[in-house]
Amino acid sequence: MTCHIQETFSHECGHCLSEVTHCHVCPLFGGADQRVCSEGLARCQNVRTRLAYEAGHCSLCRARDEAENSSPLSRGLDHRFPTALIEERRVEFTVRLQEQADRDRTQPDARAIWYAEQELDRLLQAEDGVHPLQQTYVFDPEHHPESSPFLQKVQGFFKPCPICRVLTSVSRDARKLPCGHAFHYKCILPWFLDLE
Repeated sequence: MTCHIQETFSHECGHCLSEVTHCHVCPLFGGADQRVCSEGLARCQNVRTRLAYEAGHCSLCRARDEAENSSPLSRGLDHRFPTALIEERRVEFTVRLQEQADRDRTQPDARAIWYAEQELDRLLQAEDGVHPLQQTYVFDPEHHPESSPFLQKVQGFFKPCPICRVLTSVSRDARKLPCGHAFHYKCILPWFLDLE
């Protein structure tokens, strides 16, 4: 029978702390004060384990920071903590954060290059004589939100949609084509698909 639970907490600073808890279903459980039954732990073959991740630093790192910021008398506690290892972990964590920030910063540039390559492929297909319905179209809403009539909402436009014949001012998804016709965005998408 499993009568002990071992929880391992992995912290941001890189330290892992474990805590063993005595389960209340154990016949040797002596109440809330008895955290671990040493006799039961020796006999228990299946210690249940859990792994948890906690944001922030572990209690040792927090105690060290408090000792550094408190009175000079309590700074004598520093000999208990491996300061060189903690500083090394903090430097590694800072480097990883910087690498992640650099990677996130280059993602929009890579996306813009990919969109440009797709547009070049479409232009090459047009030069080869591929029908416009069979060309590869990729739309980038972040770089061209103003140029697309499909993204510009029309307000106060009281013309009926040519597909469903309902006034475009009734719906929130009213859009306007470059030719001046108004339509519902949800109506025209199936219509375009039917054209294929």
